[in-house]
Amino acid sequence: MTETMYDCPSMVEYAYGPPPFLTRPRFLRRPAVPPGTGAGALSPPYTGNLGGIAPALVVVPTRDAVADHDRRYAERLHAAGTPVRLSGYPGARHAFLAMPAVEPRAGAARAEILAFLRTAPVR
Repeated sequence: MTETMYDCPSMVEYAYGPPPFLTRPRFLRRPAVPPGTGAGALSPPYTGNLGGIAPALVVVPTRDAVADHDRRYAERLHAAGTPVRLSGYPGARHAFLAMPAVEPRAGAARAEILAFLRTAPVR
């Protein structure tokens, strides 16, 4: 939801869909984000200190306009010392987890998420 989100290669490659993504963040941002709000308040890759948070599984559909942002978030978690696993789903599109009947990779991703949650340490 930041202005710099449009600079990533995945945004350039997949922003026009399907589903068409490029215009949606700008449209949604206007009513939801007060002027002058910093990127860290909107986007996990820009948040301050990511250390000391729970282990994370970052699931990335590779045919997604925001895939580079997902990868960047995982890199920042790792750099902060937070245990993180980055899992890519080649060919999957944005919101694929919500469409198991349409997106063949959704079942495998959902199973991976469930297994991760079952084994994640409780804090």
